[in-house]
Amino acid sequence: MFEKSKEHLPGRRRKFFWYGIFACLSLIFLFGRGALKAQQAKNVFIEDSDAETRAQLNQDNDNDGLRDWEEVLFRSDPHNPDTDGDGTKDNDEIISNRNPLVAGPDDRLATTTLLTRGSSAYYPINFTKALAQSIGEKYILPALYSGQNLHDLRNVREKIVGELLKAATILAPDPLTKNDLAIDEDNSKQAIARYAHESEKIIYKTFAGVSSKLPIEFFGEALQKEELTTLTEIDPYITALESAIIQLKTLATPSSLQNLRLEYLNLLSRTHLAVTKMRNAEEDFVGALIATREYAELHQQLISNLKEFNHILSRAGIPIPQP
Repeated sequence: MFEKSKEHLPGRRRKFFWYGIFACLSLIFLFGRGALKAQQAKNVFIEDSDAETRAQLNQDNDNDGLRDWEEVLFRSDPHNPDTDGDGTKDNDEIISNRNPLVAGPDDRLATTTLLTRGSSAYYPINFTKALAQSIGEKYILPALYSGQNLHDLRNVREKIVGELLKAATILAPDPLTKNDLAIDEDNSKQAIARYAHESEKIIYKTFAGVSSKLPIEFFGEALQKEELTTLTEIDPYITALESAIIQLKTLATPSSLQNLRLEYLNLLSRTHLAVTKMRNAEEDFVGALIATREYAELHQQLISNLKEFNHILSRAGIPIPQP
């Protein structure tokens, strides 16, 4: 897949285009573009700029447990304690990893485990909520109290995007080790050539029929159209990655190649997680945005890894396998 799709890889200009989408659209969605209630919350947030209103933004006007600025980030209604009308207050839904904009009880949100402030205990909390709290407390409220004009979101854009990027370390699946590989002590030219041919065949077969369009392109188009349901187009890519990883782990790998190929498999594993998070943007949008950055970096690392593998083959006089 990665070998056959090099002609579709984003160049330098295209790379910056996707980083631009990440930066700009993160703000668009965080501040609630789209639904009517999101727009109402946004208007309350950026249009009432007098001191009294700024003070009120740190209050909980509807007594649902979410401060008004948190309501903005979650796109819930700051004047309605139960935005989706399902009988559960907005904050209680967030704590229970439910979506305050979708009537329950099956409105689940993606979760991770984070440490709560001032507590030694862990509890499940939605990643988007944790990040929203960090963004709001560090940047949005200070900007409001200082009288900063939030009509111009560029004033806080870089800090907010920086906060998103710092959270990218959450994308860390358990690394594969040498114990996960089938190792072959035969390092002859014939054995290496056979391995190169078989590994290429696995990639070619598992990605046969998968669109040459990269997942990050599907993701960008879904954001531009505001149609996250179209992310189902990424599903074949996720399935192909899963299959490729399983088959490559069981393919007898010459011991001289084990370190390089283990790195390759771990890159594939992290790519699988990043693409899965992009696919699940409807559940955890901020996590999906972070995954786009992770994916772009992983893609470049995969290309570098494959180039090194091809150099090894060339030095050994082994033809680069073709699909």
